[in-house]
Amino acid sequence: MPDPATFSAAAIGAAALTEGIKFLYKQAGELLKRWREKRDAANKIKAEDISIMVPEVFGGGETTACIQFEDVAKAEESLRALRKELAEYAEGTLALDPTNPSTSEQINALRALVEAILHRPLIFEGEVRDPSQPTAFGKATVDEILGYVAGLRIGTMKVGTAHGEVHSKKVGPGGRAVGTQIDIIE
Repeated sequence: MPDPATFSAAAIGAAALTEGIKFLYKQAGELLKRWREKRDAANKIKAEDISIMVPEVFGGGETTACIQFEDVAKAEESLRALRKELAEYAEGTLALDPTNPSTSEQINALRALVEAILHRPLIFEGEVRDPSQPTAFGKATVDEILGYVAGLRIGTMKVGTAHGEVHSKKVGPGGRAVGTQIDIIE
């Protein structure tokens, strides 16, 4: 995912972005549903191969992916929050304003999570981006930090770039804010 400052939602257009949001929203929901089913299953399945029909706005075609349910578990809270923020666009009850920078950040953040879980870049048609260099983006916004807060935390990163942000009104005693934490870079 490109840095939100370089992602031009306006250049892609409202119609293409809306279709992209619908796909990302649906995929995030499917990932959460599959994770919940596997988590609750007696055999505790750790991964699953799936087939996905990618819409034309992301290049089209059928692709396969291997979902690592540990990745979904780590991203659950963010996936749910971003789905909620983009729900009205995905459901068609609110018209998309591609010039709104907050919406661009939300689209990018959801796309980055879905890309990371599916291990597949999702590049809008007409978007200039190196598909071999996926990027992770995370943002945490809280009123007060009383413990540890990370905008983006990655266990092992093999390729790409990462950008994490933490925004807070106050840091309390013992509070620790980390924009991006990467444990291992391979």
